[in-house]
Amino acid sequence: MKGAPELSTTPLPAASRGTSVSPWKKTLQELAAHPSGLIGAIVILLYLVVAILAPVLAPYSPTEMDLRARLMPPAWVTGGSLHHLLGTDQLGQDLLYRIIYGSRVSINVGLFSVLISLLVGSALGSIAGYYRGWFDRIVSRSPIMAVPCLLFAIFAMAILGPGVPNLIIALSIKAWIEFYRLFRGEVISEKTKEYVEAARMLGRSGPAIILAEILPNVVRSLVVLCTLRLGYGFGVEFT
Repeated sequence: MKGAPELSTTPLPAASRGTSVSPWKKTLQELAAHPSGLIGAIVILLYLVVAILAPVLAPYSPTEMDLRARLMPPAWVTGGSLHHLLGTDQLGQDLLYRIIYGSRVSINVGLFSVLISLLVGSALGSIAGYYRGWFDRIVSRSPIMAVPCLLFAIFAMAILGPGVPNLIIALSIKAWIEFYRLFRGEVISEKTKEYVEAARMLGRSGPAIILAEILPNVVRSLVVLCTLRLGYGFGVEFT
């Protein structure tokens, strides 16, 4: 009597195993497929490049004064000079150099306020959405939720005082709520799906499920919100 056939241990070909596209790569592909989104990404990258290369593009100090060249018009207007392409202010400071160096301040305010809000809001939102219970009830019903963001930022700046670090803190104190709401809702929606149930049955912990299973599926929503908050941070710093 012949024995039972042995199972083959040869790995399957790559084509039969299937290919999976990461959420990051998928987001980049979708961005490239939409011209308006691609143009916006290029503008943001140029803005970042200008801020990074500020010492090269603007070799002189933005606070350097030249009273002999005060209130000069742009270079393309009669009376302008190629040494001051956008003209000068009432103190003789070059406006182009001030704009270039000012982009660094705007980026710092936008990036750090968004980063702090993202970390705090995502952490609290994931805990509230996955575990629910008393923590979810307390955070979701916080009185700070009802205060408009700009009004709260003005109130916080009145207490903290002027300065870039204080502006970042004032924006972050309220802005994390939007990330909290987004992440909480996404976690509540995703945690009932089959792939999360399968991970839970395999004995994976809650934090591991959130980071490895749920987070990759909400990346695109987080990117959209980060972009909106980044522009808002720029606008608040401008004003």
